[in-house]
Amino acid sequence: MRAWARAAGLSEVRITSSSWTYADAAACRWWGHSQADRISGRAFTEQALGVGASREDVADIARAWRRWEEEPDAWFLLPHVEILARGTGAGPHR
Repeated sequence: MRAWARAAGLSEVRITSSSWTYADAAACRWWGHSQADRISGRAFTEQALGVGASREDVADIARAWRRWEEEPDAWFLLPHVEILARGTGAGPHR
């Protein structure tokens, strides 16, 4: 990421990270349910159909999220990387 920022003409690059962790039963149920709903939604379904998946494939993915959310050993980690930088006035983006 630092290389991308510098290539864009940015300086004073600061990179940080954070994460979302779903590890208790209530959080896993919420995350699994939200993902199953997202997968079942129109936008995802249309994208999946557009790349060759079937409606049954989409339904299988949603069912898998619903099974996952009930697993006693379920957990999910979503890492994030953030970058803050300042423009130098040089480079392609002023």
